[in-house]
Amino acid sequence: MIAQTNTSIAPTTSAARTAVSRLEVAAILLLMAGDGYINGNFIQPITVGWGVFIDLMHFLPLVALLWLAIELLRPSDDSAAATARRRGLRVGVTILAVIGAIVCLVMIGLGVFAPSLGVGVQEFSDWLAVILCGGGAVLWFTTLFLNRRAA
Repeated sequence: MIAQTNTSIAPTTSAARTAVSRLEVAAILLLMAGDGYINGNFIQPITVGWGVFIDLMHFLPLVALLWLAIELLRPSDDSAAATARRRGLRVGVTILAVIGAIVCLVMIGLGVFAPSLGVGVQEFSDWLAVILCGGGAVLWFTTLFLNRRAA
């Protein structure tokens, strides 16, 4: 005969949480959407020699942002190491947001002041990519300001 043992599983309370605000998630999603749209809209044909390099320069920030966002959304505890890691992940997203904002401003400037180059914001599809990426960057900077102000 097999003896049955009753084990009660008590609900565990853990301090694991994501500690990421909704605005931060929205900012990351906008940055990802903008980077993804830029990848699809401005990709170069690989037939030219520098096409692969340009494609990588468009694709690597999106991969880095995806990795940072996944790590930032992972639940963690309130230990000092986890807090320092989250700070580093937020710095990484901030760097990508700064790069995105600068690139958006440069693309707007090129479209306005040198439209004959064929580079920059010239059509609605170009504006949409810039609005998504730039809006995500502005929203991320806003969350940084709000977090700093709340602390």
